[in-house]
Amino acid sequence: MTSLKKLISDINNNDAKLVLTIAGAGIQAAKWLLDIPGASKTVLEIQIPYSDNSMSDVLGYMPEQFVSEQTGLDMARRAFERSLILRTQNERVIGVACTAAITTDRDRHGDNHAYICLWTADARHVEHLTLEKGIRDRQSEDHIISQSIINHISMGILNRSDLNINFQNGDTSDKKIQEYSNEIQALLAGQIESFTKGSGNNCEPSARFTGVILPGSFNPLHEGHKSLLIKAQQLTGKIGAYEMSVKNVDKPDLEENLVAKRLSQFGKSDVVLVTSSDLFAQKSVLFSGCTFVIGYDTAVRLLDPKYYDNNSNLMHKSVHQIMANNCDFLVAGRFNKNNFMGLPSINIPLEFSDMFAEIPETEFRIDVSSTEIRNRTG
Repeated sequence: MTSLKKLISDINNNDAKLVLTIAGAGIQAAKWLLDIPGASKTVLEIQIPYSDNSMSDVLGYMPEQFVSEQTGLDMARRAFERSLILRTQNERVIGVACTAAITTDRDRHGDNHAYICLWTADARHVEHLTLEKGIRDRQSEDHIISQSIINHISMGILNRSDLNINFQNGDTSDKKIQEYSNEIQALLAGQIESFTKGSGNNCEPSARFTGVILPGSFNPLHEGHKSLLIKAQQLTGKIGAYEMSVKNVDKPDLEENLVAKRLSQFGKSDVVLVTSSDLFAQKSVLFSGCTFVIGYDTAVRLLDPKYYDNNSNLMHKSVHQIMANNCDFLVAGRFNKNNFMGLPSINIPLEFSDMFAEIPETEFRIDVSSTEIRNRTG
């Protein structure tokens, strides 16, 4: 078996990045990672939520049980999402978490156990360790749990787990693994929030993008879409991408074969962002600093409280979030009942006026829609 020092050195010599969150046990794993040279190449952050409020802040909610499979998985998922924020490029990242209850100086009736979880772009692992009570002190139990944490980090980065853990009679280790064979499956399962189909049809999970984005269902992709994105690139000087969400507010989620079919319409040089975000507030979190290219009808819905259950506060909160993420909109008009409807026809609250710019009719006008094309082709 590989020694602890050698295994962590191998981890540090890889390009992958890591966020680790530990609660209740696993402190030695953090120390080992930081003690061995090269940690700065791998470790983005180590979180140790100690109080209930701290754990709630990490998770975004107060768990019913702090030591449970669901809490461990949610911690690992949040660690993965945090690593996406902290990485500087599109490096591969993993999130690892441990939530545990072990020997303490007070009388505790439950098991001495831990959930150690790994979250990657294409898999989630759960190990439930139960340690026989009364045969070890707290430090020895933490040692075993810390070894398991290092094994999970190694599995996520090196695809192997080499540390030999000295279990005793009465200890148990139950493991579950869920893997996804492609990015579409991972997205539909909630493993990732987006992936990018880039040039050459290569796919990159959770890749960053900064530029101009044309969202749509692309059912089908047509020349109007292509011309609009080209014009948006010319007007902004930014690189362009299409964005397709597998979710829709008014329709069921797309199935894997349908996502693949719609993606097959795009050329090898097209950049397509595939997300699970059906709202612009969500899209703005994924693609902060981007310009969204939208049509007149979409701009109207974005600013109309009736599409927020007639709640003006919800509308303002949503658009404020988009503003906070430094996103804005480029609006293309459309012909309707003998009139060309453009940005001047929309009642934009003054506080949001700087977020919207118009594509003039003289620059772009194509009177075609995906619905009309579908109706023609049957």
